[in-house]
Amino acid sequence: MKSVLVSSFDEPPRIANVVEPGQPHDASTTQVHVLASGVHNVVRSRAAGRHYSATAAHLPLNPGVDGVGRTSAGKVVYFSTMPNGSFSEIINLPTHSLVELNPSADPVHVAAYVNPTMSSWMALQRRTVNLPEKFKVLIMGVTSASGRIAVDVSRRLGAGNVIGVARNASAMQGLGLDDTIVLKENIDEIDFSPANGADVVLDYLYGKPTQHLFRTLQSDKEIQWVHIGSLAGKALEVPASELRSKNLTLRGAGRGSWSIAEMKKELPDIVKFVAEDLGKRDIRVEKFDDVSVIWNQAVTERLVLVP
Repeated sequence: MKSVLVSSFDEPPRIANVVEPGQPHDASTTQVHVLASGVHNVVRSRAAGRHYSATAAHLPLNPGVDGVGRTSAGKVVYFSTMPNGSFSEIINLPTHSLVELNPSADPVHVAAYVNPTMSSWMALQRRTVNLPEKFKVLIMGVTSASGRIAVDVSRRLGAGNVIGVARNASAMQGLGLDDTIVLKENIDEIDFSPANGADVVLDYLYGKPTQHLFRTLQSDKEIQWVHIGSLAGKALEVPASELRSKNLTLRGAGRGSWSIAEMKKELPDIVKFVAEDLGKRDIRVEKFDDVSVIWNQAVTERLVLVP
């Protein structure tokens, strides 16, 4: 059967013929015929050897992490699998890890968007505490793929006021935001006043914009700050006075800050939300066979591979 494998972290993945997995011995394992699998940021990190799960000892490596497939019983399921890799025509998976989809669900859409939806969903559900009804949320990096989805996730989970922060003002139009904040080259010129009174910050930027917001954000209530991404910087200097003068809680959201057990509890709701409620977005679909050609091409849409 065909699989997409990384043989060197200095080269793009390539199609390879591998031995098909045998039939499961009992009901604890289910054989899944893959229908679609997303090329997410974590997948590219694994393929480049920049992720903890991808070292030279793992080569050859199947870099895919999740997807949608069909079982031998005809059920369409979402699956997540880092150990096995998802870029194969057939994979065997723990039965308990599969999430069944409605037959009307679009496999490509689900494969493309469950992973980027997970970041904001897990941040709000597992890394915040006692948010008020109709809470106010500030999304730093709102025009990123995950940031755009975070708008819809926030609404779904009860936000009454959603503020977006990004460099491109026109790109923020049409995202359903209540207000916007435009980043500038001179950080000190950014007006963060629309964010005042925020209950929670979902931060995909970090770095200098976050540092400036720490200094200027005003609130007479608790601010729950959740770091998710580092699009604007890897490090942050927080003056001690800012921590003393604000009712601020700083947390991270990612594997480690939340557990795999917590993720599994949330996963059915995440999958259902993506399949049934998340609006259609641009997706580029390519074949496994073409992976080495398209891997390094500039792609603005979500990229999904199909057998």
